[in-house]
Amino acid sequence: MLTRHHPLSGRLARASALLLLLLALALPAFGAPNEILLAAGSLDTRQPVAPPADPSLRIAPPDPDESAHWIVHWNTDVSTARKDELRSLGAELLGYLPERAWLVRMTGAQAAAAGALGSVDYVGLWQPAYALSPEIGTHVYQDPERRADTRLRLVVDLFPGVDANLLAAGARKLGAALDGLYPD
Repeated sequence: MLTRHHPLSGRLARASALLLLLLALALPAFGAPNEILLAAGSLDTRQPVAPPADPSLRIAPPDPDESAHWIVHWNTDVSTARKDELRSLGAELLGYLPERAWLVRMTGAQAAAAGALGSVDYVGLWQPAYALSPEIGTHVYQDPERRADTRLRLVVDLFPGVDANLLAAGARKLGAALDGLYPD
């Protein structure tokens, strides 16, 4: 039996193959498996993590029974079972961090136990500097009145369970003026 092919079928196959090749080449640009993408930049879990340069943006390691915010990174896809394994240690998962990491509230002892899990390859203390975008203060406003205003306006998202009023009081003590507190 003789089959006749449409003249576009060969071009379509070549175009599809080219598209797949380009997609495969572009995928690493979306984040390497050992890289955690943060507002301040990326954190490579294979490298020693240097503390933030500004001492006011550093958090000292907590006591074993003291709760703190941690980053947990898995060496494989993060399944429900893997998250449940972490929860079984008493950890509270707060939010996803690309690639394959979660922001977690747990004690120092729980963090040590999390680091011993087979699918976890990095557990590190969350540092406030990780949340600071390098673009803060660099925006050029088009409106002349706004451009002349030297005040820096920031939006601050809080971790679940953080007392916004307590944080606002601390910010005011540092001289900040708050436009308001807005619940989720």
